[in-house]
Amino acid sequence: MRREVLAGWTFRSVPFFARPRAVSGRMVAALMAAGVACGSLSANVFAAEEREGPRVRLPKGDCAAPKPKTDLRHCDFSGRDLTGVDLHGANLTGVKFDNARMAGCDLIGARLRMASFKWADLSDCFLEYADMKSADLFHTNLARAMLRGVDLRRAFLFGTEFSAAYGDDADFSESFMKDVVMENSRFRRARFMRAHMLRAVIIGADFRWADFRGAELTGAAAEESDFSGADFRGANLSGASLTRGRFIGARFAGARMENVRSRAAIFLGASGVPGMAR
Repeated sequence: MRREVLAGWTFRSVPFFARPRAVSGRMVAALMAAGVACGSLSANVFAAEEREGPRVRLPKGDCAAPKPKTDLRHCDFSGRDLTGVDLHGANLTGVKFDNARMAGCDLIGARLRMASFKWADLSDCFLEYADMKSADLFHTNLARAMLRGVDLRRAFLFGTEFSAAYGDDADFSESFMKDVVMENSRFRRARFMRAHMLRAVIIGADFRWADFRGAELTGAAAEESDFSGADFRGANLSGASLTRGRFIGARFAGARMENVRSRAAIFLGASGVPGMAR
């Protein structure tokens, strides 16, 4: 078969429409403009999804009688009595629930990014796999709440109550959790990377295999709790009380542990444990 050479490339004869053709400057400019427009659109969509989560079209909800799997972003539930309300799968991005009474509510899989729950009562609520990134839960009551897989990255959790809560696989990375109370709770495999947990109260809790890398735990009361398999590398536990805690197989490389109280604590198989007093 006849062979041709074009711009250094050798190939068998191909149809005319498949061969390289010259492209005018005007065509190049048009293609570049289209690419810029598409890139800008993609960036805007990405920013919106980062702010509100993946876009899923939901029917507009009624603020007076809210229902699950509806879009309720236009509502304000501050001070409302929503005891036992079912809003699973609803879009509640940026919605205010300040001082609301919501004990026993169902918010499973709800989109709650940047929502505000200041002083709200969410005790005994179901929030599994809810998206609560950057939410404000200042002094919110989440006692006995079901929080498995909830996303609370970069949330504001000052003084939040988590006593007896269940939150395996939850993500609290980079959250502000000063004075948080987590007594008798369970957060296995939960992530607290770079979280600010100054003076956190973690007594009688189960935090096995949790990730505290780079977390701030200065002055924390982590007594009689099980942290076996947990990762504290690079964390600051200065002044913390680890009395009668279990840290079997935990990792502490690079952790700060000045003035830690660790009486009767178990560090069997733990690595990187610096010298600790008392």
